[in-house]
Amino acid sequence: MCCLGDFGGCDLVFPRYRVAVRYREGDVLLANVHEVHGNTPLLNPDGSVPELGREPERLVCVFYYQEKMEQCERTIEKEHKFINRRERGQKSKKKAKAAKA
Repeated sequence: MCCLGDFGGCDLVFPRYRVAVRYREGDVLLANVHEVHGNTPLLNPDGSVPELGREPERLVCVFYYQEKMEQCERTIEKEHKFINRRERGQKSKKKAKAAKA
């Protein structure tokens, strides 16, 4: 993940570890996105609370890769069909296999 802009706040928080990471322009951050995470409020560069409609600009680029990503569906419609292929409550093959073990 990398970010651009002149702002304060928006630290990346990992509650499980009680850690907040302040990252700014030029920083690169690598993290396990499967951990619960969030951001602190967006602030002005001086740390003050912005006025409504006058918020500072912040652009964050998030890049990720996962195993077998090349096998993902190529359109949003196909991806939704793939995601919704199981009946509600039906376990995935991976979870069903683990439950039998």
